Amino acid sequence: MYRVIIADDEPDICAGMKTLIDWEALGFEVAGTAENGLQAMELEEELKADLVITDIRMPLMDGLELARRLKSSSADIQVVILSGYRDFAYAKRAISCGVSNYLLKPVDTEELAGELRKIKLTLDQLHTSMKEYTLPEEDGSPESAASEILAYIDAHYRENLSLRELGERFYLNPAYLGRLIKKERGISFHEYLNYVRIQQAKLLLRNSALSIHEITERIGYNFEDHFYRNFKKYVSLSPNDYRKLHRKK
Repeated sequence: MYRVIIADDEPDICAGMKTLIDWEALGFEVAGTAENGLQAMELEEELKADLVITDIRMPLMDGLELARRLKSSSADIQVVILSGYRDFAYAKRAISCGVSNYLLKPVDTEELAGELRKIKLTLDQLHTSMKEYTLPEEDGSPESAASEILAYIDAHYRENLSLRELGERFYLNPAYLGRLIKKERGISFHEYLNYVRIQQAKLLLRNSALSIHEITERIGYNFEDHFYRNFKKYVSLSPNDYRKLHRKK
């Protein structure tokens, strides 16, 4: 079963989408729902979804920005944009973000089912190609590759890194690269990148007078609330509380 995340700021639409069609019969399962783009990004990092169906207008992060970030993180993830009539011209820009398609609200059951069949075929082909491509890679020297990749992340954590970008740089399949990092560090690529960024944030909070906004940008986060959540997750304190506790006299 391929995993699906549905993102819409109207809970009734998310609930309705879950019961609109027989997902299982089409080879999918709804793994989670989100009320905004930022929440959808975090959910995707946790669930590793194969498909995200998202409304185009949402708070914190709209559907186009969500699609851009998802495709930057993983070229293989499929994204479908939902758009009202008033957003139709706006939705056309979604094609440049690499989305699979955009559908008009209210969603037509048959149209959505047809789109899911096409997406399943694409995902099947991608997974078949990935299996064929990773077989020879696994005969190489993973320890050496992992060490080089981790060193690169440590040096370039400020950048908008993704498995796809790293895969292109190191000539490795992104899925295989992700497994290397997980084997070496025991956590996923995104978790390791967040860990490195938070360690740098701790240094800056202790040893500089930079504002939280400046530190957020300095370590590679685009949104302060994203930085706050990750910092508290790893440190169990807010950045401000950590600074007060560890500020050098």
